[in-house]
Amino acid sequence: MPPQLAKQKHARYFQRLLQIMPNSYAAEFDCSRLAVAFFAISGLDVLNCLNDLGEETKLDAINWIYRLQVTGAGPRSGFQPSTTIPKDTPKYQCGHLAMTYVGLVTLLILGDDLSRVDKKSIIEGMRACQNPDGSFTAVIIGCESDMRFLYCACCISIILNDWSGIDKTKAIDYILRSISYDGAMGQGPGLESHGGSTFCAVASLFLMNELHNVLTNDQLNRLKRWCLMRQDSGFHGRPGKSSDTCYSFWVGATLQMLDVNKLSDPEENRAFLLETQDNVVGGFGKFVDCLPDPLHTYLGLCGLSLLGEAGLCIMNAALNTSDRAYKHLLKIHEFLQSYKVFATTEYHIKRTELKYKGKLMFFVSYYGSYLYSSHRFSVPRTVILKTSINENIMILKYVINCSVLMKTLVEHVSKAHTGYKRKPNSII
Repeated sequence: MPPQLAKQKHARYFQRLLQIMPNSYAAEFDCSRLAVAFFAISGLDVLNCLNDLGEETKLDAINWIYRLQVTGAGPRSGFQPSTTIPKDTPKYQCGHLAMTYVGLVTLLILGDDLSRVDKKSIIEGMRACQNPDGSFTAVIIGCESDMRFLYCACCISIILNDWSGIDKTKAIDYILRSISYDGAMGQGPGLESHGGSTFCAVASLFLMNELHNVLTNDQLNRLKRWCLMRQDSGFHGRPGKSSDTCYSFWVGATLQMLDVNKLSDPEENRAFLLETQDNVVGGFGKFVDCLPDPLHTYLGLCGLSLLGEAGLCIMNAALNTSDRAYKHLLKIHEFLQSYKVFATTEYHIKRTELKYKGKLMFFVSYYGSYLYSSHRFSVPRTVILKTSINENIMILKYVINCSVLMKTLVEHVSKAHTGYKRKPNSII
């Protein structure tokens, strides 16, 4: 009987990883603790087992991620890797592009509305990390710069729906100069083509909606050929290397974005991936008979998802997250566009009728007048409303589902206002 996906064992592997970090990981991965959390939480999402965590655990995870956010620090803003960085050393308390990316994606996976994300500060920090050649460093205090962090910057821009933190022209030029003689991309100009850096380059162009604008047909064909040639049974990252679990995603996702994944051999790839899973404790290893680790477990499952494995969540290849999380992001963006229209309009409640189809989180003043928000990015948790009567400040929040008439809205708000008690971040 051919091997089957040990779904429940992989789910328990991720759950253990969230509860306690093994000694072998504790020191080595403390500088990327948020990334390990991403592998586990996103892995559970891909397995369609995210609800096994429970709502309390999800909320704890969301709050922990927000504790990693460095706000109002100018070019040092973003998400840091872990909470072990001493607060009395602000020089080292700075955002890391990779951690900012996985932090934001993990919040989306957990169903957060990104309402506590300091968008302005993150954009400022990201802008400070771009080099004159178009590449990005991970942190402002100086470190390596390559294609990985350019990709992270593009993902952050998509999530925040704001590209002002990237000089696109320079970024695209960096990618084009990183194309090697064989048609794929290295980590930078003059470097060897690699499956991981090729994914980062192609995904960045895909997210910028420039993939078919800046690459010629000849360049695209050579790129497709290079990626297809990386398969023997599974996929490897460079010529002459053995198949490695993670490249089933890195190269497989690239093939999907290039729309030639159908030309690969899915059965051979699936057979290889299932051989690298640990049927005792769960997880996937780098090679057959290797011990499992968080990265290869997550990317192995992502590779299987791209193959259409039954029971797994569909992946958004470019953003490296589930399609479910991506749709949640689109809903946030859609609401923000609607909110901007309402937030810049003066409403006289007793005279106006409003119909709106769908789900809308509505913020109004019971007395009419102006509506505005001090919120930094997303759906406001606290909205300041000034009345036209005595300029007193009151906080009011109400959720309206389905189509409503303004008369009905007034009744709801009136009822909520009567029983209102002022509490920080309270939801009525």
